Amino acid sequence: MEILLHANVLRNFWQSSIDDGVEIKAIAYRSDQGAQASEVLSIASPSSFNKFG
Repeated sequence: MEILLHANVLRNFWQSSIDDGVEIKAIAYRSDQGAQASEVLSIASPSSFNKFG
């Protein structure tokens, strides 16, 4: 699922950018323009993912 993550929402989580492949958990809502993140809950790098399930 694609969700728009505006830079201002990301900055509220003390981040100015994110790398490809990161996992982001966020609260999202559906607007006339599609799904948009309203709050970032966590950001995990690919190296921290549990590869065994």
